[in-house]
Amino acid sequence: MRIEIIDDGIKIFIQNGFIKNIDWDDKEQVVESIKNLFNKIRKKYHLYIKGLYKVKVYPNKIGTYIEAIQLEEESYTNADLDLRIILVLQKELYLKIDDSSFVINTDLPYFYKNNSYYIDVDNIDDITPYIEFGTIVSEEI
Repeated sequence: MRIEIIDDGIKIFIQNGFIKNIDWDDKEQVVESIKNLFNKIRKKYHLYIKGLYKVKVYPNKIGTYIEAIQLEEESYTNADLDLRIILVLQKELYLKIDDSSFVINTDLPYFYKNNSYYIDVDNIDDITPYIEFGTIVSEEI
């Protein structure tokens, strides 16, 4: 699992082993699983996560990428967490890498744009050796 705190939210990448047996067609099950995940993260890492978040969930063959952007905090008490979850299916995810030496030493296909290298995560069987060298991105490149 990789957690990245950003100015207005949090980004999480979870490898397939961490979230098991989710029926991505069952919206209630997805919402409940994501809420449970956020509560576990809050407790385990002692993160101060409260307020209203817009959460985009991108399931993929190697794992699940989650972007949570905080929309409101002021009207929530210390422990309140409200998630508006959007499930995004069939969106391309990329591993964004800035280190050219890493990309040159891999057999994975990649492309270069805006001073970064991008590898389609669909081409990666096991992301474990790669995740520490880059960031998962979902934006249109």
